[in-house]
Amino acid sequence: MSSRKTVSYEIKTFEEKFIDEQARIGKEATKEWTAYRQTPAEELRKTYSGPDFDPSTRFYALLNGELVGFLTASIVGGTGEKTAVMRLALVKKGHEPAEKLLMDYALKVLGGKHVLLLTTEVAKGWHTWEALLKKYRFEDVGASSYIVDKTISSLNVPSLPTPAGVVEYEPGWDRETFCTMLTGTGMPAERTKALVDQYESGAKGSYFKRIVVVRKGNKTIAASALTVPDNEPDVARAMRIMTLPGVDLSDVGGRIIRKLIEVGAKDGLKRFRLTLMPENVQEYKGILSSLRAEAVPFVHTYRKRL
Repeated sequence: MSSRKTVSYEIKTFEEKFIDEQARIGKEATKEWTAYRQTPAEELRKTYSGPDFDPSTRFYALLNGELVGFLTASIVGGTGEKTAVMRLALVKKGHEPAEKLLMDYALKVLGGKHVLLLTTEVAKGWHTWEALLKKYRFEDVGASSYIVDKTISSLNVPSLPTPAGVVEYEPGWDRETFCTMLTGTGMPAERTKALVDQYESGAKGSYFKRIVVVRKGNKTIAASALTVPDNEPDVARAMRIMTLPGVDLSDVGGRIIRKLIEVGAKDGLKRFRLTLMPENVQEYKGILSSLRAEAVPFVHTYRKRL
């Protein structure tokens, strides 16, 4: 573990005792943000106990021994040059000066690890991060995700195909394929297992509110899920539809989206939200046109060469 004192704040790297307060600070700091989720403490513990976890890339600001903020990063491989992905600082109200200290320290440590490229993602309304990134000379390289966000009552749901063959997830039938699909989207295997275990246990506050699948014979061929943001309890947030190779989205997409909207409404949710990668916007165009909805740019990717 390394540490450095800067004025009144002390910057440290990861210690297990920080996890609960990290989750509390992150949840409070982001409680009014759209489409941002602070990872709960129990999920952090599982992720941070994984074999690939590097504690030297998680940074914490303390004042008189009290944790007041944090900044997380991770070094990724397979990109041709050493790259780190960063989530910018989250701090308690009144401790905004710690944001710059965390950023400065993170840049120093990552540079010392020979990271050449640093990337992060920011949406409008996520604090003052856009201004901070400009100050540190990050380059906006364009939208990395689009968002659909409308009240369920305003959607033309009957225009979509009836959800024949779209059924609720069953552990014995669907777990293996669903987990494989999730990890295929980039979700770490440890987190995938933790979230699916949580859902199957029926735990209150499970990340997945509903999981639906389409099967062909005994084989799961497509799936999606609803989650409900902690800070927006009336939002039915749909995952991008996942399919096996050879399965056409035009065959299953409309049915799955309709099923998710209908079960969300049945659960008392009022808004429907879907986020899409830029490369997926065109293939969802027909579904969204039928619903009288539109995907608009939301999260932007920023990068900086060290």
